[in-house]
Amino acid sequence: MRAVRVTVLLAAAAAVAGCDSSGAPEPTPAPAHISYLSTDPPGVGDGALLEGTVVDGGGCLRVRSDSGTFTPVFATADLRVAGFLPGDGVSLGGGIVDVPPDGANVPPACSAGPYWLVVRPE
Repeated sequence: MRAVRVTVLLAAAAAVAGCDSSGAPEPTPAPAHISYLSTDPPGVGDGALLEGTVVDGGGCLRVRSDSGTFTPVFATADLRVAGFLPGDGVSLGGGIVDVPPDGANVPPACSAGPYWLVVRPE
């Protein structure tokens, strides 16, 4: 009987561990690594549109869509990325590139392509 009580207490503790004092689950933190293009934005427009969900790809912000999972590369001046959290839906204009452009700061955690070169909306 003692083993059963311990198991139930551990299960209850595990269920509560992911909640704050209000009982609501704590938000998932944003991935630690984001790829940036350190030069001016690559252009304007929506040559193509990536619509998907932000995911944490091994500590790197990635976007999963119906056509695959992409590592977006943002201009440093693009402040939209600051609020992205895993599970968020996003729409990003731009296009696919096999390798990040010169001047891009791509952390090692974000080295998996394909890359989505994000441009600002018109």
